[in-house]
Amino acid sequence: TKVLFFLVFSYYLLVIFMFDIIRSYFKDEKYYVVLFNDGIYIKNYNNILSLTENDILVNINESIYKIKGKHFVLSKTIGHELVVNGCIESIDKI
Repeated sequence: TKVLFFLVFSYYLLVIFMFDIIRSYFKDEKYYVVLFNDGIYIKNYNNILSLTENDILVNINESIYKIKGKHFVLSKTIGHELVVNGCIESIDKI
């Protein structure tokens, strides 16, 4: 029963996240960031300044952010949407 609860709860969170992204397309948001246990999703970033296995420098809304972590892998980039998998340790505005 614990496994079933976990699966249902995970599915619920995924659905909520998907509706959140769809809703964000209809709003006039400058950017949108979602942190996961194993990565990060960024919508409406300006450009990626640097991407290594342990650091990401990204320009978001005329500010530069440094994302530190381990084992970063660029998972998807479409337009101005970015998905990076890996263990995130910190996010700092430079």
